[in-house]
Amino acid sequence: MRKQMGVKQEDIQAFTQSGISKLESRKDMKISTLVEYLHNIGMGLEIKAYPKKRKHKLDEVVLLKM
Repeated sequence: MRKQMGVKQEDIQAFTQSGISKLESRKDMKISTLVEYLHNIGMGLEIKAYPKKRKHKLDEVVLLKM
């Protein structure tokens, strides 16, 4: 995503270059870390919940939008 946004590692002040490299290769991270990273590359985050089986009449619900 960072590359697609045209942001270089050295442009991100909140993280070291080695920290960015480690962060981008992680499979699991805290939401707060992800939010900070995304903010620094000019993106936001939205987390939704939805029923897995479409037979329910529930709509998707936005749980978090940052």
